[in-house]
Amino acid sequence: MAPSRVSKLVRRYQRTVTHTGMPFDIWFRAQTLLAEQAAGRELPSGAYRGFDPTARTAIARLMHEAVGPR
Repeated sequence: MAPSRVSKLVRRYQRTVTHTGMPFDIWFRAQTLLAEQAAGRELPSGAYRGFDPTARTAIARLMHEAVGPR
């Protein structure tokens, strides 16, 4: 991921998610997975470790509620 993209995500987290109490590492990982999925790219199998399909769906819904549509 490009450094500029990481910087944008950090600023978005600080601006919109910090007050919700969601830990940054979970939020960042979810954003990365969602961005790759939206781009139609396949991530290495280890990237989804700990995120079964149901959890990915739940994270996407939580993010939508916390941040709103991208």
